Amino acid sequence: MPGRAVAGPARTAPCGQDDNRAVHEVTAHVRPGEVVVLTMPEPRPVALLGDLLATQAPVRGAVAVPAADVERTVTAVRERLAKEAGLRARWRAGELSYDMYGMRAEDES
Repeated sequence: MPGRAVAGPARTAPCGQDDNRAVHEVTAHVRPGEVVVLTMPEPRPVALLGDLLATQAPVRGAVAVPAADVERTVTAVRERLAKEAGLRARWRAGELSYDMYGMRAEDES
């Protein structure tokens, strides 16, 4: 975000093209004070971090930075609230998408 600065140890999440799987994984490992850096091979207007993943950030001791296009983001969130209500409760309780979607089991097998 222009005019803003942040400092701390970097934890990188090298995402595949248009794929946010690495964001789910990094969320399981981020620690307070770390700066998560998301990368993708080619720049593209996709959301690697959305409302559901941002909901997990405070539980992990992290802060999510809001998207530059707030109106578009809020509209998208409102359209999906009914579907995501159950998931949001699970994230607030401390469950991680990395585990729920079976990604940790895949990585450890």
